[in-house]
Amino acid sequence: MALKAVLQGQEEYDALPDKVRDHYIENDGNFFLSVDGQTKRETELGSKVAEFRDNNVQLLKDKVSLSGQLGDIQSRFSNVDPDIYQKLVSDQAKLDKREAKVVTNVDLSSQIQDAVTNAIKPIQAQLNESQERESQAKHNLDKATFRNLVSKTAVDAGVRSEAVDDVLGRAQNVGFSLHEGTARIVNNGVVKFSQDRPDQPYTMSEWLVGLQRDGGSHLFKPSLSTGDQDRVGLDESRMTGGQLKNPSVKQFARNLEAIAAGKVTVTRSVGRSD
Repeated sequence: MALKAVLQGQEEYDALPDKVRDHYIENDGNFFLSVDGQTKRETELGSKVAEFRDNNVQLLKDKVSLSGQLGDIQSRFSNVDPDIYQKLVSDQAKLDKREAKVVTNVDLSSQIQDAVTNAIKPIQAQLNESQERESQAKHNLDKATFRNLVSKTAVDAGVRSEAVDDVLGRAQNVGFSLHEGTARIVNNGVVKFSQDRPDQPYTMSEWLVGLQRDGGSHLFKPSLSTGDQDRVGLDESRMTGGQLKNPSVKQFARNLEAIAAGKVTVTRSVGRSD
């Protein structure tokens, strides 16, 4: 394609191919073929070459700088095992996560209290159950001990065997209970004392004498004397010591003080039904 030295107007210039237009320069609306100096394309290419050169220079400087830094890093970490380093980094991340969770927990004391409560709850339940069993066992033992005390004292006082349970119920109703291993009436922590012997506690034996006298005679066996005690006036006598065999209620009452003091012992014949 032949190049014209001068193009008349913008239309002629626009009709040229792109590569051809780069060889023309504009002057007052006309386009002239450039024969001296750089064309527009050359000017654009020149600026790009300069930019490319500057970029290369900067990249070279960066390379030198990074090479120095890399050498320093390699020197500092020459003895570091990459696998061990990665494991340490992973462990540290896990530790930081746990620490952050604890530190940022505003209800830490509540969590600790809940953990302690949950830990001791089974132990406390076992302890409570053990204490309940122990308390129940003690209650049953005290109940059996009290029953035996009342039964023995009642039988020794002449209460009929079939009336022992009745006497036991009456004794409980008047306030007798187990106190320090014996049957006593205790009011507000104070042991009741005998009216006849103010220096001595009120006893089951004394109460039985009053029970027989005050309408409870039907609970007792008939008064009979046997053996060495079968003589006139014996019911009126008082013993200072020894053994009282198969006593009547009256004999038992007469010797109550000596029996209570342990000076007189009471025995009954096996199989006696009176």
